[in-house]
Amino acid sequence: MHNTDDYYALNTQERANKRQKLCCWIFGVLFFLALGGGGALGYWVYTLKRDGSSPSPSPTPSSLEWVAKQVDSVRNVSANPCDDFYEYACGKWIADHTPIPDDQVRFSRSFTVIGEANLAVLKQINDEDWPVIGPFYRSCMDTNTIDTLGHAPIDETLSLIDRAGTKDTFFWVAGDVLSRIGVSSLFSVAVAVDSKNPTKNILDIGQGGLSFAVPDYYQDNKTRVGYVDHITRMFTLLADPDAATIATDVLAFESAIASFTLDGDQVRDPEKIYNKYTFATLSALTPSLHWDQFLNGSKIPVVSPALDANVQVPDFLVKLAALVDATPLTQLRRYLKWRVLHEKSSIISSAFANETFRFWNGVIAGQKAAAPRWKTCTGYTDSLLGDILGRYFVQRAFPGQSMNITQKLIKLIELAFGDHLPQVDWMDEATRTAAKQKLSLIVDLVGYPSKWADYSSVTISPITFYQNVYNLQQFSWTNLLKVLSGPVDKTRWQMSPPTVNAYYDPTYNTINFPAGIIQPTFFDAHYPMAMNFGGIGMVMGHELSHGFDDQGRQYDGTGLLHPWWSDQSVSNFVVRADCLVKQYSKFTIGEDHVNGNLTLGENIADNGGIRIAFRAYQKWVKDNGAEPTIPSSPALTNEQLFFLSFAQGWCTITRPETAKSRLKTDVHSPPFARVLGPLRNYDEFARVWNCPVGSPMNPVDKCNMW
Repeated sequence: MHNTDDYYALNTQERANKRQKLCCWIFGVLFFLALGGGGALGYWVYTLKRDGSSPSPSPTPSSLEWVAKQVDSVRNVSANPCDDFYEYACGKWIADHTPIPDDQVRFSRSFTVIGEANLAVLKQINDEDWPVIGPFYRSCMDTNTIDTLGHAPIDETLSLIDRAGTKDTFFWVAGDVLSRIGVSSLFSVAVAVDSKNPTKNILDIGQGGLSFAVPDYYQDNKTRVGYVDHITRMFTLLADPDAATIATDVLAFESAIASFTLDGDQVRDPEKIYNKYTFATLSALTPSLHWDQFLNGSKIPVVSPALDANVQVPDFLVKLAALVDATPLTQLRRYLKWRVLHEKSSIISSAFANETFRFWNGVIAGQKAAAPRWKTCTGYTDSLLGDILGRYFVQRAFPGQSMNITQKLIKLIELAFGDHLPQVDWMDEATRTAAKQKLSLIVDLVGYPSKWADYSSVTISPITFYQNVYNLQQFSWTNLLKVLSGPVDKTRWQMSPPTVNAYYDPTYNTINFPAGIIQPTFFDAHYPMAMNFGGIGMVMGHELSHGFDDQGRQYDGTGLLHPWWSDQSVSNFVVRADCLVKQYSKFTIGEDHVNGNLTLGENIADNGGIRIAFRAYQKWVKDNGAEPTIPSSPALTNEQLFFLSFAQGWCTITRPETAKSRLKTDVHSPPFARVLGPLRNYDEFARVWNCPVGSPMNPVDKCNMW
């Protein structure tokens, strides 16, 4: 029911299904696998920094020389930093790394490089054949057995769907398919904290039913033709004589769902997507969805019709019920079979996996070649056995000093935010006091969870990959149902330790930084603190700002969704938010504009994050004294290095297809806009870089919130 905002976008399909979904969260691939392979730089960073030692927190002359070489090798010094700071910060790196490697859709100096280094560690762990993860990894790597089995692993499920003789039975089967193999169909089902009673968990029902991440795709004729061809090919691989008819039926049904599905920017208000229903009321509102059968099939423990569930978009379910009423049972069965085939194609034989790659990765995202199998299998191991793999990863790639320094950095970031609140003149005193209270209640989760999952009840065999995934899905399903009926655990992590990302959760009021992102190029104990504050410090400030963005500000420090701001403060906030919407909507890729409404929360966090991190760095310098400058050419002050470090974290090249797709699906602005937007709005940046008023990087009109 709420967004758990993260610093970087996952791939399109994973992003659409990410938030604690009962149906399919464990089948997402690590985000850095979505970026694809890496290169020599990623491996070099790994060999230099992953030796398990505890580096000195004070930079040495040799490390300063190394840092200077890295910084200078990225920036384009022929560009004017006051005209286009992104080009100045990243221009040389982008030129040197173009074109994108065939097995990637996006290549980032930070995320891809760190991801490759993390993958190298994870591969080493998997190759050592430790209990549980070793057999699982080997079963994934055994493509001969996977190909020999063909589509046999899903045949029983497809047959079960074919035997659904009534719509009542169909919904029982849909629930059963969800609980057994993690495939959702007509709507999404999740477990979430009850925003109006944050000590309890609640079943959360949202929009769903689409194979594409957003409804816009169904309006593009070229995409529709390609999609029908893809579905036809997939069912042809099943030797189904009705493959072409099935494809047409699936497109028609999904297009109908798309016609009444709200876009992402229309479901950003937490109050509007909080609509509590008893199951008795929900069944009366949408009897065609056969809730009793669905819940029984899915084994969701609804013991009473009076039990509450949250329905994000009630009108979606009403229209979906009408569509189901008007749709022949044969077409519904074909649709559900497609959902199974679509979701499971990557873990059955290569014929299905290759066709899935051809359409979704190739046609839609522009990727030229698949990543090596070991990367795919490493991703599955982390996604499904993240707590086991993560423990080994932390031991090898997250020395204790990194944890200590990171925890101190977070406290400095939070202190900087709190110290600045009295200067936020658009916020009245009562709201400011409440904001300070929320800040004091934020829980920082760093590195790895305090409690590790116990997989001892799961049977893992080196023989059958699909069966291993199935067993882990059952394990995950059982645990998530325990979450539904159990108490809220605010120490619960939603990312594995090796993940190169971070997030804020408004209902938990936690900010989470996995060990996977606390790595070079975002952080290193050898770096000057200017770089660490501009890198991981900015990430921390970004996530902290989410607690006070257009969504996070509606939750208080306990995670309760209610209006705790004064009307005047809200009104002032909206004016400033509207400024950002208009500003970011002017950024374009080709003829396509950034959606300033869709990206508002992330843009607020980026603008707040850079300011918070810079203030924290200034306070650190005041308390600790100026640190040595790096021997860069041309010379840089440490304040300039701070902003350069931030910007160089976003040096990215992206395939045109992926860039266009992300404008529709990604709640984050494109990388260049994530640099230019916040810096153009910040007077301190203009001061540090001596940008004259009226220059592109120091416009007269700025947007200022935090």
